[in-house]
Amino acid sequence: MRKRAVRLGGLLLVAVIVLGGCMNQLKSKTIIVDDTEENKKSSAVKADFEVNKIYKISGNENILGWLDNDHILGDSGRNDQELRLESIEYQYNSRQKQMSVNKDMEAGDLSPDGLQLCVASNEHEKQIIKLIGLKDHKETLIGEIGNDQLRMGAIVWSSSSRYISFAKKDRSKTEARIVVYDVNLHSSKEYVFTQLKGGFVSYVKVSDDGESALAVILREGQDDIITVGALKENEFISQYEHEARRDGNFDFMNNDQVVFVGQNGSLTLYDRRNETATTLAEQVSTFGLSNDRKYIAYSKDRENMYVASLQGNRLLNEQVSYKGRNFYQMYWSPDAKKILITGIKSYGTRPGVVSAQENVPLVIEFK
Repeated sequence: MRKRAVRLGGLLLVAVIVLGGCMNQLKSKTIIVDDTEENKKSSAVKADFEVNKIYKISGNENILGWLDNDHILGDSGRNDQELRLESIEYQYNSRQKQMSVNKDMEAGDLSPDGLQLCVASNEHEKQIIKLIGLKDHKETLIGEIGNDQLRMGAIVWSSSSRYISFAKKDRSKTEARIVVYDVNLHSSKEYVFTQLKGGFVSYVKVSDDGESALAVILREGQDDIITVGALKENEFISQYEHEARRDGNFDFMNNDQVVFVGQNGSLTLYDRRNETATTLAEQVSTFGLSNDRKYIAYSKDRENMYVASLQGNRLLNEQVSYKGRNFYQMYWSPDAKKILITGIKSYGTRPGVVSAQENVPLVIEFK
């Protein structure tokens, strides 16, 4: 990722824009927040997304997401015996051990409800994929991949926390398969994926009703492609394809609509029902949807984080909530009153030099 070196004298600029008077007239107020005391209360004007406080999550954790409205799950590193997972209370930056897993395990996607974690490990010449309950620590086997097979990309939860999906392929074949595990039924099903054409499936997510999926295909020397389609019988049937930004992200708005960042930076909403694509915003690099799909956070020019309400195919009350970071992850809390962000500061060091301090996760708390 590219960074810009800008000297701001230790000050972080947070701009909050609010609607005032008539709908077509925008008023803005700029708030200066001391970067050394980012957890101080903001004096921003009253708005739907008025920033209340900003909290630093210091430490070396790999952030995995929200456990509940007050706690975050972090992977705090591994030693010779274990990989330690910690529950972090964001307001006080206090930690307690959530659980430990085998040091060779890969901590994957945390379920949106914060109750279960996917992990993967190599055992007995196979890759074993398990589901671990974060309260009872119960382990459930959900998939095995032999040496003659290749797992492709991440293990991804549906927004409903019911389905888990990933892609795999036989090393000797050109087609891939989408594997979908149903947490409620404790069973899995595979769907033939014929759109690969020599590429690699980096991401696949299933809709909440389990009837459709979106997948991202990487092909050498070509633009990334997002494909949306139906899961019918034992096959993925593609219904829509579009060029996608390589470092962007992708999600279901609901069972019929998907949101993604196009290759040109356009934040796009596609509706399968009428086969229409609508541009919501331009110059976007990444975004995050709230669990209830009412709100969206997104970054522009890799420096500014905006927050807006979603209504149909429009963004309302767009406001700048944070400035000065190259964002790559945004997690809304379950109550949609906080956003956990990770990203690199775009100022503070020489160009091309990244320090550990620049990558400190933050929680932005709204009033």
